[in-house]
Amino acid sequence: VLLVASALAFVTALIVLSGEPSPAWFLYLLPIVIGALAYDIGGGVIVTALSAGALFLASPITTFSTLWPEFTAGFAVFLMCGIVIGWQAHHQRAGRVALERASAFDALTGVLKAEYFVHDLGAEVRRGDRYGHDVGLVLVHVEAFEEFTRLFGHYKAESMLHHLSDIVR
Repeated sequence: VLLVASALAFVTALIVLSGEPSPAWFLYLLPIVIGALAYDIGGGVIVTALSAGALFLASPITTFSTLWPEFTAGFAVFLMCGIVIGWQAHHQRAGRVALERASAFDALTGVLKAEYFVHDLGAEVRRGDRYGHDVGLVLVHVEAFEEFTRLFGHYKAESMLHHLSDIVR
């Protein structure tokens, strides 16, 4: 929010100090892009509206009587840029979350991988301590798993692990 606000303030200050919006108003695209990247489509749309309002307030009234078509077309393009960039940012975040969720579980058994299990176990122990509850842990060790795999093959070993994880769940 501070980065968007400071970029908006900087561009608006340039326009106010120069007395005309002509060379600097294109810089409003910077806070729009930042807003879209940080807050998805909604951020791009809101920052575009804020940028248009800041331009209107910072520019002399006589400027809009002659250049309103240029500003309108420019902000329409800015709005489309904010929407497209916000949409892309949203989909990248959603894909990253789905990938993290998928990578937390073992593909064969469907149970948490070791590093995620240890993290969740620590959280459960802290929660048990906080509320005064005991925490239990079931540890299953498959004896002679390598020998089982050699005798019956990888398919049967994987099937046995999958079935065992279903039983434990």
